[in-house]
Amino acid sequence: MSSLRGRLLTSLVALYVLFAGIVLLTNYRQSESNITGFMDRQMHNLAVSYSHSSAAQPPPMRAASDYAIQHQGAAIVEFWRPDGTLAFSNRTLTGVGLQPANGFHVVRVGARSWRIYTLPALPLAIQVVTSEDFRRRVIWDSAWDAARPIVYLAPVSVALLWLIVWLALRPVDRLVTTLAAQDEHRLAELNPSRVPHE
Repeated sequence: MSSLRGRLLTSLVALYVLFAGIVLLTNYRQSESNITGFMDRQMHNLAVSYSHSSAAQPPPMRAASDYAIQHQGAAIVEFWRPDGTLAFSNRTLTGVGLQPANGFHVVRVGARSWRIYTLPALPLAIQVVTSEDFRRRVIWDSAWDAARPIVYLAPVSVALLWLIVWLALRPVDRLVTTLAAQDEHRLAELNPSRVPHE
């Protein structure tokens, strides 16, 4: 038969791991909601700011490098003519055309995913494209930053749980030791003063 101490400690550790997992998942979902909302608002505001650009003259834009897009979250801004041809952009993006519907979309091209916001505007439609892979990394980093204390404190928490279980069951251990030391033919009265009520 397994020991009461072992079963109790296993149950408490399992409960701790369960609640830690719930906290980690909650942190991830909260980070995902906050970061997605913030970045989507940035994309929308950027599209609106360019929505009144002239069709004849490209607005001043900084060229977006691949490194800036994938590691710094830089945006690609595209201007599309009514006939569906690209007028100009700060970065050529192969495989991602003008989306048929307005609003937000996620498009996968090869090994990369893109978050796209399409805004119908005159004289040109505006499309803002950002790396979905960069966004996922930011979300994971944010969730990990929030979860790091829980992960790092896990060994300390398990050690404290073991200490609590050991202290709680120490009176039972003393009682077992006292019983084992008695002569089976001459049983002495047990002192119940330090024995748990149970």
